[in-house]
Amino acid sequence: MVAARPLAFAAVAALGLAVAAPAWAQGASPGLAGFQSVDVRIEAPPAEGTPCRLDEQGLRNAVIKGLGPNGPQVGTSALTLRLKVTTLFDAIAAKCYSALQLTALTQQQVIIQANRVQMIVGIPLWDQTTLAVSPTAEHLDRASAQIAQITGRFVSDWRAAQ
Repeated sequence: MVAARPLAFAAVAALGLAVAAPAWAQGASPGLAGFQSVDVRIEAPPAEGTPCRLDEQGLRNAVIKGLGPNGPQVGTSALTLRLKVTTLFDAIAAKCYSALQLTALTQQQVIIQANRVQMIVGIPLWDQTTLAVSPTAEHLDRASAQIAQITGRFVSDWRAAQ
């Protein structure tokens, strides 16, 4: 059990470094102008077998709550609001650590100049990451609050771009 503690610390440190990495588009992004709706996508590992209790529907609800009445409508859109969740569980401390990355992106067809191949690529227009840390029983509530907070930042920047 003693060896598990340094491993857990190293994993949390790596997760913290991922969160500390600067996002490339914080603040009002002119690329968000003109979009009136978003397609919400959740990327998270399955909740089965993990005590952290994060499930796709709970995460989706947190994003939609964060969009609120002043944000873009949720529906089929060329703008995707993607929430990517990476979670670590420390069994000794009975804590969950989740990196929560919210990215607004659109897709566009491009031609690679070197070989003239046409491709559709994702273009990130806005990105923010935060870290949720809590005891296992409280983790869905803590992560949901963090998600609502960064989604609110997206709404502020989206409104500034309109």
